[in-house]
Amino acid sequence: MNIYIKIEIKVRELESRLLLALCAAERGHDVILGPHELTLSLLEKKILKPGILLEKSITPADSRIKQLKNYKKIGSIVTSIDEEGGFIDNDFTGFMNQRYGEETVRLTDAIFTWGNHDYNLLKKKFIKYKKKLVNTGNPRVDFWRSEFNRYFNLDRKKTIKKNKKYFLITSNFGSMLHEQRIWQDVILNRENKYFDRGFDEYWNYDFQAYQLRLTSKFIFALRYISRKFSNYNIIIRPHPTESVEAWKAVIGNYKNIFVIKEGSIGKWVRNSELVIHNSCTSGIESFAANIPTIVYRPLKSNFERKYPNYFGIQAFNHEDLENKIRTIINKKKYKIDLNKKK
Repeated sequence: MNIYIKIEIKVRELESRLLLALCAAERGHDVILGPHELTLSLLEKKILKPGILLEKSITPADSRIKQLKNYKKIGSIVTSIDEEGGFIDNDFTGFMNQRYGEETVRLTDAIFTWGNHDYNLLKKKFIKYKKKLVNTGNPRVDFWRSEFNRYFNLDRKKTIKKNKKYFLITSNFGSMLHEQRIWQDVILNRENKYFDRGFDEYWNYDFQAYQLRLTSKFIFALRYISRKFSNYNIIIRPHPTESVEAWKAVIGNYKNIFVIKEGSIGKWVRNSELVIHNSCTSGIESFAANIPTIVYRPLKSNFERKYPNYFGIQAFNHEDLENKIRTIINKKKYKIDLNKKK
């Protein structure tokens, strides 16, 4: 059987989908990884034979519905796992309404889920299609397991001093750091009919304003710790949708701060002294990989994502952040009480 695995964002998905491809190849399947534009075009021209397609989402936009119909028309089996996941959001129902629809679920032969959370809610919403749901987990999470530690040997970039230890900042702020401007995101949301399916447009504007304020707090804190810990490098890892140029512009010229998007996030996490984040999936990954993790929460807001912010030492201002960093690098151990209400 031919299997076609779509990759949208290379640094986010290549490793996990390559792992999936290797497992399929071991079982005798022919696997092709690539962008959907190329794969679908080759299928439509009958250069490639029909097979199983793995989509990264089934958002019920007109363009995606057309793609799924084309897949079915040429005799392929359509499967999907949503790479955004939605499990870090405070309300999965909103995410579910944006990313899944009756028509796209009907056109998909199997939908894979990250875990019980999305599986149970999707099963409840699309009860007629519940047999299509398969609770597999995402192979991205497989890389969080300890047996992959040997794989994550980081080739340090030329911009970083050799053998110098570093703190990793994983960004998930968007707003002014996004590759697209806010108004362009609004257009995309409208084209995908997010607002028609319950995504509150005005809530989105408030959220963007919150992200801007949070970015300001992080910029101040990063400049502060770069001075306090000048013998360490600080690596800012932008979210895949964020701009390296935007980050460099707002952070300014600091000799020990680097903005790097190359390579998988797992390699940067495993080789760091500690990870600092707010509301980021990578914070869960670093905690799972037993890397000291600090959740920097300089703003109290309902916009904070509670689940990823649960796993890590809590710091609430830049002095507090400095003290938590010193605790980690001096004592080389730390304790998190997961039973304590945050």
